[in-house]
Amino acid sequence: MTRLLSPAKTNIFLRITKKRDDGFHELASVFQALSLGDTLKVSVLESGGKDVLRCNVDSVPLDESNLIVKAFNLFRRRTGQNKFFDCEIDKRTPLEGGMGGGSSNCATALWAANELCGSPASTNQLIEWGGELGSDVGFFLSEGTAYCTGRGEIVENVSPPLQTPQGAFWVVKPQEGCPTPLVYKTLGLKPGEALNGPDPVALRERLVREGLSQEVCVNDLEPPAQKVILPKLSQIKDALKKDGFHTVLLSGSGATTYALHSVCSCC
Repeated sequence: MTRLLSPAKTNIFLRITKKRDDGFHELASVFQALSLGDTLKVSVLESGGKDVLRCNVDSVPLDESNLIVKAFNLFRRRTGQNKFFDCEIDKRTPLEGGMGGGSSNCATALWAANELCGSPASTNQLIEWGGELGSDVGFFLSEGTAYCTGRGEIVENVSPPLQTPQGAFWVVKPQEGCPTPLVYKTLGLKPGEALNGPDPVALRERLVREGLSQEVCVNDLEPPAQKVILPKLSQIKDALKKDGFHTVLLSGSGATTYALHSVCSCC
């Protein structure tokens, strides 16, 4: 049995550069893994021809639609392994929060299956396979901070922009969720259409040079997400800034907002 953290993520900045003809959106973003996350306990089943999933949250599907089951199925197809797995999910990452909980679970399941079967696949292979299951699955097999492009599946490890004791991420999730497809639909780009905004390469360079600031931390999905669950997101952002948080931004497609306070001493 192996017990692994399945970390949540946030986006330091997130630029949507254009909508592709295949319906996907091109993006450029610095992803940051967090200490917040789910815990997966995975073991090999001694008998049976079906994976078994259990979760402490009733609304999480436990059938073939779950990305963990899809990860196990893909692992068997790619490696020729015939083992099936028992997976217990202790879920702490908010659902529909823009923190990558499902993708993280998928990546963690791939990693766990590989470890339990004697590591027949390399990390690069796992990253490539993960891209078949979700745009940001590969990030969760990175070193924890990465510059992601394409659909999010092109992953380049970079240095963390935040070091202890500079500050701490706080995350706030309202009861409402932001379904990712609805947020992208509300963005309203047509195939081939580009979205104007700061050059992501310049944002990355400024992040390295100056560290985290509200000017660097931009998210093109924040305006459409605010339309989905207005006025809640705007109220949260205003309240956090009033309380002294100098950098406040929506994570991914929402509905989680992250904030950075300069007087905090942990990360």
